[in-house]
Amino acid sequence: MKLRITVHRLILAAICGVLWACQALPPRLRTSEANLATSEGWTASKVAQAGVDHDWVERFEDARLLALVTEAVKSNPDLKAAASRVRMAASSAKIAGAAAKPQLNASLLGNRRKTNFLGFPDFGGGDGAPGGQAEPEVLSTISDTFGVSLDLTWEIDVWGRIRAGQSAALAEWQATDADFRAVRASLVGQVAKAWFALTEAVQQRALSEQSVRAFRETEEVIGDRFEIGEAEGGG
Repeated sequence: MKLRITVHRLILAAICGVLWACQALPPRLRTSEANLATSEGWTASKVAQAGVDHDWVERFEDARLLALVTEAVKSNPDLKAAASRVRMAASSAKIAGAAAKPQLNASLLGNRRKTNFLGFPDFGGGDGAPGGQAEPEVLSTISDTFGVSLDLTWEIDVWGRIRAGQSAALAEWQATDADFRAVRASLVGQVAKAWFALTEAVQQRALSEQSVRAFRETEEVIGDRFEIGEAEGGG
């Protein structure tokens, strides 16, 4: 008897060991194994170490440029699509994480039922029928039933499927958020570049107009001197 119990325990331990060994885990990151030659003399300022500066446009203190950038960020279709993808990825990540937690469902039930007792007529009610006798009615009862249901479900992640799905959903969320930031940075940079090019063109036009006026004034001065020289030579 003792030998049989010991064998059963050994079989159960072997099954648990096999299940644990076959557990699927997310692939680990191996970026640290990459042999990348980098310079040891690189330095970064505090501003660079803080990450991407999203408020660099405000440092120009140009209200018109800031208004154009704000309008472009709010109205650009590509940026709106990227923001929608970020929200969808965030929702998927939350759903993937919720699968690893216990699920509790509660419901309230209510039912009203009418039962007719056929074969048991009731002669006490109803209007009088011809002949002085009452019409028989069928006996019936109405019953109300109420109930509350609580269901608790929890999937044990033996094979690591839920953890792997959650890791993939989080990675997808981070990737879509990085894409959104890249699209926004590119859009802001293009708007600022176009604004600077327009400002440069306006200033070059103003400088060209000043040069034209200076050339005309120089032409008039030369013309006056030429006329004065001819008058003195002729006298």
